[in-house]
Amino acid sequence: MGNVIASGIAAGACAVFAISYHFSAPWWRSAVGRNLMAFAAAVGALCLYTILITVWPAGCAAVVVRGMRTAVLVAITALMTQRTWTVVRAQSTPAGEVPGTARRSVTASLSKTTPPCAAFGQR
Repeated sequence: MGNVIASGIAAGACAVFAISYHFSAPWWRSAVGRNLMAFAAAVGALCLYTILITVWPAGCAAVVVRGMRTAVLVAITALMTQRTWTVVRAQSTPAGEVPGTARRSVTASLSKTTPPCAAFGQR
């Protein structure tokens, strides 16, 4: 019974997060916001699975609920893969640069606009 209570509290916490985030931020406008919202929904659904499978441990309902669990675990895997990719991209992009844009070094910029000696005050 403790597992069901803990799962209910966790599912409730996920629902509170999703509702408060929905009304306090435009989460749908960014990949990070969409990932946060989808992850909260997936974890909440996994907690809900624990409650439902305890109520219906056998029969047709149990088969449906176990199928839901498999779909939720696949969704969590996809969301964590997306989150990992987002972190890798964010960590490899210098501050102020938009991810995915071409990077140019300072020397490449100077060589295209200024003769090499002029950069050091010589002609």
